[in-house]
Amino acid sequence: MSCFGTITFCEQPENAKKIGVRLTPLNYKEGQGYQVTIEKNIKSITADEWNTIEEILISHNILHIAKPKNLLMLPFKTIEIYNGDKVRGLLGATLLKYITKHKLVRGNPIYSKIGIIDGMINLTLDTILPLAEDATDITLFTKTPEAYRDITQQVYEEAKLYIKLVPPNKKMISEMDVIYDLFGEGDYLYFARPGVVYTFVKTPKEQFAHEGAIVWYDFDVRWERQEITAEIMEALLMSEGYTKGMLRKTINQFDIQINNVYNRLNC
Repeated sequence: MSCFGTITFCEQPENAKKIGVRLTPLNYKEGQGYQVTIEKNIKSITADEWNTIEEILISHNILHIAKPKNLLMLPFKTIEIYNGDKVRGLLGATLLKYITKHKLVRGNPIYSKIGIIDGMINLTLDTILPLAEDATDITLFTKTPEAYRDITQQVYEEAKLYIKLVPPNKKMISEMDVIYDLFGEGDYLYFARPGVVYTFVKTPKEQFAHEGAIVWYDFDVRWERQEITAEIMEALLMSEGYTKGMLRKTINQFDIQINNVYNRLNC
């Protein structure tokens, strides 16, 4: 298996002739990782220095990097960068348990109306399949229902749950108790009713306001009694060789709880 890494930046030591890269082992029982410290301000790192950093990481088998929350990108050519969206999608059922535990929806949470605003098809499937094990009422808002006919039929056959496929519209979105936004543009937040729990699975580029709604932009988890961000968890799982199909079927078997939720954007 390969290794995963997290990245931070610090000031370059005086009189340093080349960029420094420090590797500190991370203690996660599920996989081997490193805290990577780059000894230079990110804004002044040259293209050649980025190549040097990548070569160092590859030489230590660090092929999967968790994206720092305050950065838009890391210019690696071979190393994979993970923004946590996949894990946030996969943990929709875990988040629903958190919502139920804290009594954040009206009425009996067993009958909560769950809305999913579709995004990239793989992320949508990541969200639907684990969530179908716990939800009783799911509506998928999509402009391309034909793309999901087979998967919704599979869910019906396996879980006896009928997932409604409808185009995004104000009336039906306003009826939802919990909404997972995989599109990340925030357009549909304003269709939601007060009291809804609205989670951005795909991190938007800006923060939105909706009076009366509970809006979450991110969450951390506790996995096997260790706190971990969605970005790190995603990089770790990929470094351990998990595939999308495997995780969709097994993620609910992991010992995972929601640790913190964030109602402010920090990307």
